[in-house]
Amino acid sequence: MSKQEKKQAKSKPSTSAAFMKYMGMATQMAVTVGIGAFLGQKADIHYNNDRPLFTIMGAVIGITAILYLIVKDLIQPKS
Repeated sequence: MSKQEKKQAKSKPSTSAAFMKYMGMATQMAVTVGIGAFLGQKADIHYNNDRPLFTIMGAVIGITAILYLIVKDLIQPKS
């Protein structure tokens, strides 16, 4: 293996590292949206709402928060 081939092999991130990064993002997304929906549901129960307004608002806030975090993570300069 030449020096250039070794250098290229070192510069490529491993597939498992990239996979783990995106699995972490997916887990973070599921947890954030789930917590928002759960807290919204508890608020709906507390205020005796006929419609799940707080549940929807909690889920939307969770989705907005996770989209912000994902965009921030993707735009971040690589060091």
